[in-house]
Amino acid sequence: MDWENIKNNGWATRHGKELRILSLDGGGIRGVFPATFLAMFEEETRYKVSDYFDMIVGTSTGGILALGLSIGMPAKDLVDLYLENANKIFKKKWFGRFGALTHQYSNDGLRQMLDQKFGDKIIADAKTMLCIPSVEHGKASPKVFKTPHLPTYFVDANCRMSSVALATSAAPTYFPAVQTNGSDCKIDGGLWANNPSIVGIAEAHALNYGVESIKMLSIGTGCHMYAVNNNVAKASSLLRYRERLVELTMQSQTAGAHHMASYMLKDHYLRIDSLIKKPIKLGETRRPVLSLLQHEAREAFARSFLMVQNLFESEQQLSVV
Repeated sequence: MDWENIKNNGWATRHGKELRILSLDGGGIRGVFPATFLAMFEEETRYKVSDYFDMIVGTSTGGILALGLSIGMPAKDLVDLYLENANKIFKKKWFGRFGALTHQYSNDGLRQMLDQKFGDKIIADAKTMLCIPSVEHGKASPKVFKTPHLPTYFVDANCRMSSVALATSAAPTYFPAVQTNGSDCKIDGGLWANNPSIVGIAEAHALNYGVESIKMLSIGTGCHMYAVNNNVAKASSLLRYRERLVELTMQSQTAGAHHMASYMLKDHYLRIDSLIKKPIKLGETRRPVLSLLQHEAREAFARSFLMVQNLFESEQQLSVV
């Protein structure tokens, strides 16, 4: 991709004057859901995601998918990546079993998988614009890794994709923080942008696209009812919340971003997700549960593909759960 030309002359959109944005939520192993949905999308349309969308925004597991898709990895290969490596990624440390003392998982398995898959690829190797949320821990400040698509963007261009993938998915209590290019420690972007749709809309605004020119497909990772006894909140202790605090933060932010995006984009916005009866942990590894996520994704695709087509070919919008 000729990013210098893009900086000087602007991004050449894939379709007319509309900017097509794909937004991918965080959710740990539940990334199997959007990966499966997009595999079916690529099979049905015969388009690679990177050739169809102008921008991909992805957080945590959605960031890993966004990075892979941006360099042309087939979505079906990313499904296999999760299925084949779940036990390596979420292999509990011995001390990690006592979650109040340290993070539950080493990131060695995830790092090895990412290094193998991305090699020496850097952000500038992306074939579509990227926005990957993380957090600069030392500043308690949001950080978004971006392709160099505007004249002032140059800091992230040479960041290794494998490092960015680790940084966006370093969920507190699950994985350790990550340093990229010797900079401040980064942790999971899901703490502020688990559903990064608003990040995509803001970036489109920076590119001088009005809401009437933006079309967004937002894909979740399978949601469930947050059924935690209020006594946990009344006690308000870390010991009582444990990993529920991460889930509470991510779910509430996800819902808030969805509502704001739908208010702003109206009929130019489509949200895909599935209400799953039983909670699926971010670090789930059991094959039957992962198969359930695939099943839910196929069902969601069957219900919604015509709506996806309508979104990008006409003026119709619905939210599908």
